[in-house]
Amino acid sequence: MKRAWLCLMVGASMALGAAGDLLGTKSFPNQRWSDVAFAPDGTVWALGEADGLIHHLSAALELTGTIPHPFGAAAPMPPFRPVCRGLAHDGAQSNLIVLNGSTFEIARVNPADGAQIGAYVLLQPPAGAALAGLAFDASGNVLWSVDSENDRVLGFDPATGALLKSNPFPGDAPPEAYLHGTALAYVTRTEGQFLYVPWGDIFAGRADTVAILNAADGAAYPFEIPLAAAGAGAIRGIAVAGNSILVLLSRTNETAIASLSGVWPSFLPVSNLACRPQENGTVELTWRNNGAGPGGAYTELSILRNGAAVAQLGGGAAAYTDTAAPAGVITYTVRPRQGLERGLDRSRTLRNGRGAVLSWIPFPGGTVSGIAVDPDTGDVWAADSKAIDAKLYRLRHFTPDLVQVGYVDVSLLSGAPYGLTFWPNAPIVDPPETLLMLGNDATNAVQKLRRNGTAVGGAVPLQLPAGGPNDPPPKVGSLAFDPGNGDHFLSVLDDNLHRIVWVDRYGFPPNPGNTELRRLCTPAGLYQATPHRGLDRCPQSGHLHFGVAGAAIREVDSHCNVTTFDLQAYVPAGHRQADQIRDFAYRGNIVYVASPANNAIFRILAFPTGRPFVRGDADESGAVNVADVVSVLMYLFEKGPDITCKDAADVNDDGRIDISDTVYLLFYLFGEGPPPPAPFPEPGTDPTLADELSC
Repeated sequence: MKRAWLCLMVGASMALGAAGDLLGTKSFPNQRWSDVAFAPDGTVWALGEADGLIHHLSAALELTGTIPHPFGAAAPMPPFRPVCRGLAHDGAQSNLIVLNGSTFEIARVNPADGAQIGAYVLLQPPAGAALAGLAFDASGNVLWSVDSENDRVLGFDPATGALLKSNPFPGDAPPEAYLHGTALAYVTRTEGQFLYVPWGDIFAGRADTVAILNAADGAAYPFEIPLAAAGAGAIRGIAVAGNSILVLLSRTNETAIASLSGVWPSFLPVSNLACRPQENGTVELTWRNNGAGPGGAYTELSILRNGAAVAQLGGGAAAYTDTAAPAGVITYTVRPRQGLERGLDRSRTLRNGRGAVLSWIPFPGGTVSGIAVDPDTGDVWAADSKAIDAKLYRLRHFTPDLVQVGYVDVSLLSGAPYGLTFWPNAPIVDPPETLLMLGNDATNAVQKLRRNGTAVGGAVPLQLPAGGPNDPPPKVGSLAFDPGNGDHFLSVLDDNLHRIVWVDRYGFPPNPGNTELRRLCTPAGLYQATPHRGLDRCPQSGHLHFGVAGAAIREVDSHCNVTTFDLQAYVPAGHRQADQIRDFAYRGNIVYVASPANNAIFRILAFPTGRPFVRGDADESGAVNVADVVSVLMYLFEKGPDITCKDAADVNDDGRIDISDTVYLLFYLFGEGPPPPAPFPEPGTDPTLADELSC
């Protein structure tokens, strides 16, 4: 068997390719395995999560048999429910180690028959830990596991269970952003002793990379192995032998094992690649330069945008700004070269322009449920729908850059906070003061609050009109201040009946006979425009915007007509729950999105400012003249080159380029008409950002 494995490894090593390349996949229908381990003879062991069995596979991943383990099969009900979450092979003692993730006990098992060797050992992790995956360092006598709840890799004494190591998970993003595979492997190389830990960030939505961590202190080695080639599925186990990596994947009604190349490159690629969209439509790239040349440089670096080279940089570069970045989804790649040898690519995908995520934070509380922007300061407030004590709920206060600066606590007798907005200069206090208005999903009431959390008067029940006889009752989902409806300034998104209702300070909608005021709005189900979650008034158009399924924001005009406006926010699908958008709030050209799906707040570009331009200077010659009229005409009739700054060609600033722009400019040039709207005659950014044009 050992010879067969060695032959397999030798044969594979000749075609292992780059790290992360797929060597093969084996599926096991109707199996639910939770970890995988190599044996010294090249065979493979896989741990059944709840069947009480350890499965033995050949080097070719053919199932050859099973052995029981001492924890047994999972009971159908608590209190005793052994859910086995980790498996390691102790080559020195020729036995297997099994982790019971429910009790944190480990047991040693004879691989010949499954008999227990010695007594159970209780591991002693920190409070609140959730252990999964096992890896054994025989030289240091350390048993490793992942504490995915606290974002740490823990090392234990396998004889006593005592905690020996607690290494925080590394990286630049907040710990809450990491998505772990419940697995790890211990690897000894000439470069040092490492732990291989699958992980992914919030935008990956899953563990899609193997991070290589120094076992001594948890520091990240500047090299990662991609896992995309392993295919779909949650990563439940990982094992490493030589240059081969086995990845255990949980899929619908099956478990799969993917074999990947683990070959390290001859020189390191860049690491810590970050791509950050900017408000003006440019994209800033930064990375760690791991070049091996003089001063830590490569020979050269190439920047690719969607597979096409856009820049060649010196080998010591660690940043690049793409000033010509298009709108939409972009994949950037940084490709190093050392001498004549091309290095491994590092890539990131993002959305640029409208819908781009400029920054984000994991919500520091339980579950974010409402968000609003203070009209006086521009600060952001967010409600937490998870009580901190009995019926005490927290409203958190952030700067416009999403730095938390404080919080206030609010008591609710029933229900939870849903919907948050500001009432500017509310006349119900003397002198008038801007108040917070907090909705309640159970009572359909609104509480008026000062910024220090004190209540102003009692809760106001909202008299939301009932639906049809078979419809569910109305339910407050989101709130927005809408001064365009007279005294009925509070707009309410009804989560159950998918409509917008307007009410006054007393909670009453307008009289049905008053046709001059909006009473309720049920947008037509066109354009996927059924109100889902979130409501706010757009500062650009003055219309109400509402959330729809799929992390999108749509608009209704004053007549309840759905407009063509569509903001696709680049919010990750999330791993907690289905709601990508729970609420949102505008501040200028920025929209803040509360996403329970990731329990995060995203700062998203709603209206790119674009680069400075002069309106009317369509050919960007620096002068506004008849040549610009010709440029627009040639563009309209497809006789000339494309206009790169379409905002400049929108001479009358009506949001589109057509013959009226040439007429407007001719009248101005010959002294009979007004000048073009701003920015004119000096360069500037577009003050009307809600159109579909850009510069």
